[in-house]
Amino acid sequence: MRWLRVKDAGSVAAVGVLLHYLAVAAYCGPVRFGAEGNRSIGTIPSVERSEGVCLSLPHLCELVGGTWHWDVLTGELRCSRAGRNLSFVQDMHFYEAGDSIVQLHSAPFRGGGDLYLAAGGAAEAFSYLAAAPLRWRPDESAMILGDMIHKGATAGSTEAGSANRGGSSVRVLPDQPRGEAITTIVIDAGHGGRDPGAVGPGGTKEKDVVLGVALALQSELQKCSDLTVYMTRSTDVFVELRDRTKFANDKNADLFVSIHANSIGGSRKKREQVKGYKVYFLSHAKSEDDRRVAMLENSVVEFEKKESGGNFLQNILMDMAASEYLLESQEVSIMLAETFSSKLRKVRKLHTGVGQGPFWVLYGATMPSVLVETGFISNPREEKILADQAFQKELASVIREAILEFKKKYERGL
Repeated sequence: MRWLRVKDAGSVAAVGVLLHYLAVAAYCGPVRFGAEGNRSIGTIPSVERSEGVCLSLPHLCELVGGTWHWDVLTGELRCSRAGRNLSFVQDMHFYEAGDSIVQLHSAPFRGGGDLYLAAGGAAEAFSYLAAAPLRWRPDESAMILGDMIHKGATAGSTEAGSANRGGSSVRVLPDQPRGEAITTIVIDAGHGGRDPGAVGPGGTKEKDVVLGVALALQSELQKCSDLTVYMTRSTDVFVELRDRTKFANDKNADLFVSIHANSIGGSRKKREQVKGYKVYFLSHAKSEDDRRVAMLENSVVEFEKKESGGNFLQNILMDMAASEYLLESQEVSIMLAETFSSKLRKVRKLHTGVGQGPFWVLYGATMPSVLVETGFISNPREEKILADQAFQKELASVIREAILEFKKKYERGL
């Protein structure tokens, strides 16, 4: 073995990272990739970890005939083949397969320049991309591609690992007639309890910031005699995602507003550069940024009980385009963004327009719904602003103004 002479602190850190990686993941040779009938097609690099054999996702993507793109800024790997798409994010326990979102038992991780995932999870995910069943055979150290399956197959529907075979993958939204007036509003302070949300460089927790904004917004809206206002949480408690919109539905709410703070990883320079608010509604993500934000907020599922969160996420088909309140949700998002642009001075917009994405906290709401990212808690300057109670009240006042403008327009008929 040739010894390395380390010349600087950066090299020391790099060697430390390498040694850590070698300690948690051991290279275990290529895994055979073949078709039924024992025909070999190629090999997949693999490593051994506590969750078992893990496979290189880019290599697996190429072997099933797909193409891939790695986004170094967001840690996202996107794989495409014949109109089908998969999206994985490093260290996150779920992935997108077309319009479905599926939870993983273990998160994909980075190693040797590739993104790796436990073989069982990889088999299930890439069965969707290949439109054919992939079977992981640990005794043979082989991934086997089966016959083509029907065009309508969705993630988790093949032999390769659906925990809910035979169950419906479509969640039908209950029918609710549109009211003539907006009288009931539910405010949702994101995260809470055992889920701190994003944490700023100074230690500020998203759950505390958004609760402060939500309580101030409740106080502002209660000044309107014709409004009834409810909170999904008014203290530091954890509320599961689906219970938030269920609460709004049970209250027959006319508007659901979920409040959050954004965050991004990376170098200190990057965290200092990325800043600003943005408003989102529930639909298919149209950009990589919107998809990243949705995945970040959806990661709360890791704090939920497995018996409720897992089945819910495995079975859900995010058919948001057919939502009855898509237009209204988009409209209130636009009004919020415009009001923020004209009224807020301390925090500016992230970039033009409103965002859209598969935010689970908005899914199932039978009323117009919107998610507000108040700013980047990962940005040192914005962290201090968001933690300031005076700014929280200012922000609440601006949100109230936009809501009342939407209420006026909605009641006239969009």
